[in-house]
This record gives sequence, C-alpha cells and structure tokens, in this order.
Amino acid sequence: MAFVYVYRSGDTNSFKVGKAIDLARRKKALVTGNPEPLVEFDVIETEHASQVETYLHHRLRSKKSALSEGNEWFDVDPDELREVIRDARNYAEEVLPMLAEAELLADAECEDRVLEPTISDLDIYRELIGARERYETLEYDVKRLEAQLKLAIGKASGMQRVANWKAVTSHRFDTDRFSQAHPELYDSFVEESRSRRFILL
Repeated sequence: MAFVYVYRSGDTNSFKVGKAIDLARRKKALVTGNPEPLVEFDVIETEHASQVETYLHHRLRSKKSALSEGNEWFDVDPDELREVIRDARNYAEEVLPMLAEAELLADAECEDRVLEPTISDLDIYRELIGARERYETLEYDVKRLEAQLKLAIGKASGMQRVANWKAVTSHRFDTDRFSQAHPELYDSFVEESRSRRFILL
C-alpha cells in the first residue's frame, strides 16, 4: 500500500498533491523547502497510488500553480478540491478494480450466445455514446489549440510556463524488413495470440 497525499500550504489555497510510501518521511522532506507550514488536507491509502495521483493531477490541470516550477502544486478552492478528492477515492476503490476485471475479459473465450440488453444496459450504452461524442469533440479542440500554440512557439525551444519542444530519439524494430531478410528466423519466433476486442455498435 502507498499514499496519495494532499497538503495545504499554511492557510492559503495552495495545495501539493503527490504520492509516497513513507508519508512521514515525505512530509519531512517537503517541509524543509516550503516557507509555509504544510497541513494535511487529505490522504488516500491505495494500492493504485500512481493512477490516483495521475487522476488528481489531470483533474486539477487547469489549477496548476503559477508560482511553482513543479507540477504538483495547485491553486484551488478547498471545497472544489474536496469534490475532486472524493471522486479520486471512488476511482481508486470502485473504478480501477472494475477496469482490471473488465480487462481480463479480453483473454476469455467467447460463449456462443448473444445477450438481450436490460433497460440499465441500454442506459449505460446511451451514456457511453454521449461520453464518446463529447470526448471526440474535445479531442478535436485539443488538437486545434495545440496546433495554435505550436505555431506561436515556432522554432523557439519553448514558451515560459506554457510549453517546450523536447527532442526525442526513438528506435523501432522493422519487422517487415527483418522478415524479408531472414524469413526462417522470423517464422521461428512468430507466435500467434488471440484476444477479444470490444466493439461498440
């Protein structure tokens, strides 16, 4: 088990969100570099600390503190933050185990039957269709806004407190070229795997 902590800087609306295995040691290290006393606002004990921390950071992305170089400080109203933490706790306790269980179904054998949907199933389906529509619309907005910022930055290395270009070197194994150059070796290492794919109708 690990912890996702939310510490408040004094009585301000500045909060630090992070994860730790040893909470006391982590707090001691944080106190050293913080001018205000750090007050525990909330702590989530979970086996999924990385996912929960990421969830909180994503939910609070627009509240990121302009006064800190780090990515773990957020300026947010305490009542709003309580709501986000409540959702994060639900994500840890209910949603992540459900996602893990659903993921296992990809490797299960299909039974020769098709179910009739219940009213509840149809409600979930309609909600999912609506969520996907909103998600895809937002995805277009994200790409448009990112393109505008890229053009604004141009060939510069970045823009202060906004974005940076980062040089990335990647290596990809060319399976097509390898299979043509060494067909016998390629065939001896190829393994067929089957899984189920969820397709929304």
